[in-house]
Amino acid sequence: MVTLEKLVELPAFSRIALVAGKAGISRAVAGVNVTESVDWAQFFKPNELLVTIGISMANDPEKLTEMVKFAFQRHAAGIVINTGPYIPEIPLKVFQFADVHHFPVFQMPWELRVADLIKITVQFLMMEQHRQTLAQQTLVELLFNPGLDKEHIQN
Repeated sequence: MVTLEKLVELPAFSRIALVAGKAGISRAVAGVNVTESVDWAQFFKPNELLVTIGISMANDPEKLTEMVKFAFQRHAAGIVINTGPYIPEIPLKVFQFADVHHFPVFQMPWELRVADLIKITVQFLMMEQHRQTLAQQTLVELLFNPGLDKEHIQN
């Protein structure tokens, strides 16, 4: 299982700040998804890390607050908010909600590319899933094949 805590150790996250909901940093992450409104948020799955630039929010802090609450209710892993022309700053209500509910909120500077973050995150999640699958297969081999050659296990 990959957690947000492990994910934020990636170099791609070095300029992305965890600004609220720090107590939820151990949440599992199964994927990443982009959403720009509550209407679109219905398409993400539980344990996905959401990313938004707020293009459809028209600088409306209530819409962002609503999206964060909806993401929490739908069991998202957390949300990355790309602050810039569409979301100049994260509203205080978002910080308060995230801290109370241990829902991680990250702030991403506008000059970072969302596409790059998504690509790196997906690649990392796939590599970790592959690594975990190999570990599980090795464990099964050890448990159910006691005469297994040690050289086979090391490969």
